[in-house]
Amino acid sequence: MKTLFLTFILTILTLFSFSQKDSTTIYYQYNLDNDIRTICAVSEIQFERLICADTLMRGKEFNIIIKEYKKGKLHSTINLNTKTETERVKMLVDRDTIYTNFSFSPETKFDDSDDSFKITIVSKFNYKNINCEVNYPSSSSSRTLKGKKDYHIVHLSYAPFISIPLNEEYPVLAYTPPFNPYTKDDIYIYPGVDNVFDWYKQFGVKHYYVFFLEILV
Repeated sequence: MKTLFLTFILTILTLFSFSQKDSTTIYYQYNLDNDIRTICAVSEIQFERLICADTLMRGKEFNIIIKEYKKGKLHSTINLNTKTETERVKMLVDRDTIYTNFSFSPETKFDDSDDSFKITIVSKFNYKNINCEVNYPSSSSSRTLKGKKDYHIVHLSYAPFISIPLNEEYPVLAYTPPFNPYTKDDIYIYPGVDNVFDWYKQFGVKHYYVFFLEILV
């Protein structure tokens, strides 16, 4: 009886600890397929992927927010999940033609039947702009960003993963020109998440984008 009671208490405590989970781990995955990597290199396409393998995040919404900074100030914000598309559809009902508006938003939830959730970010420089597409498992969203040919996507962690708090925007990637705070040689570095809001003051970067991930519980 005591063993049964102890098992019951441990089960309750385990479930309670899961319910109180306040963060999760996101892994960076660069495309390791050699053929695809070669195609991307020749075509000057940049490819990054964020992966969540924490099944406790099933049913949670993953939101990408892109923030543009100019000379240390927030210049613009793009929230990919708030854009609701409206489509006007023509329908034939009892020989009468009617028009109906359908509204839909991108599906960005970790499906209950999946073992992982992946967000793929693909970008390509085109004249004076950067064409950027963010792909979710069942939807995608395209945006045009301002930048130059030398802009590059960089991780905000030295490790191949990053811990993300829940229910708040957290920086995971940056789109930036090359810079080096230690020497005069420009290189792409892993600047980290500290003071990501003002690289102009820290490193002299006049213009860059930061990709934030928000996991809504």
